[in-house]
Amino acid sequence: MPLGYLQLDRQASVLQNGLALARACNLAYRNRASISAELVSHGFGFHRFIEAENAFAIYARADDSIETLIAVRGTDEPLDWVHNIRIGQIKYKQGRVHAGFFDHASQLWKELHSLIEPNDRIWLTGHSLGGAAATLLADFIQRQQLTEVRSVMTFGAPRVFDPTAAAHYRPRLVRFCNVGDLVPHLPSRGIRLRYNHPAGRVLHLNSAGKVQTERSLWLVRAITSLAARFLWKKAVSNSSSFGHSISEYVFRLRQAMEREQQS
Repeated sequence: MPLGYLQLDRQASVLQNGLALARACNLAYRNRASISAELVSHGFGFHRFIEAENAFAIYARADDSIETLIAVRGTDEPLDWVHNIRIGQIKYKQGRVHAGFFDHASQLWKELHSLIEPNDRIWLTGHSLGGAAATLLADFIQRQQLTEVRSVMTFGAPRVFDPTAAAHYRPRLVRFCNVGDLVPHLPSRGIRLRYNHPAGRVLHLNSAGKVQTERSLWLVRAITSLAARFLWKKAVSNSSSFGHSISEYVFRLRQAMEREQQS
């Protein structure tokens, strides 16, 4: 098993694996030379970069195990978010999905599917727009029965599916949402276009790195969801102030890990 901050272990806690994958998402924003050096130093000698138009992902297989990492880069420019939030839905298996997110994932899939080996055990991750794409890529892999998807862990990912498609989603999904991050509440649920997150585990992290439950946050979530309807332009142009940046997710998860180890 590769050592260091990218260690993945199905026996580890969700926070431990979440921190490793948040770091992988952070790594995906760097340049290729820096990413490659970091992967090699942490035991992922075989790796490839997938790039198509504005989409970018890392495929990396561990040197001494079958654990395989796929990390999808998020949004580089706020204007990408403006474009992707406004776009509509298209038909997808059972139900409908966000057309912009589907196109983003499909661009990566053209090359990614040929890299996946039957013995790979896939961990998919992504931040923001990358989280939306990772959610769909896991479904592509599972529907085509290419190999096992260990888990999909996303950070500040928006809604992708309509209620019908969300109900038919089967990969193991863990969503990390920073308290105050508006993006997981986007696109807003409208009368004509409805969006839901699939069933799965959701961990809300406050600014002190404390994991909070859905029940304890019902009022905060209601206010945040309402704010997302009116403040989404400000959210996508100033993500750090809303706790949406991947560095803030890494910071809060590191604090949560320290709390877990002390308990």
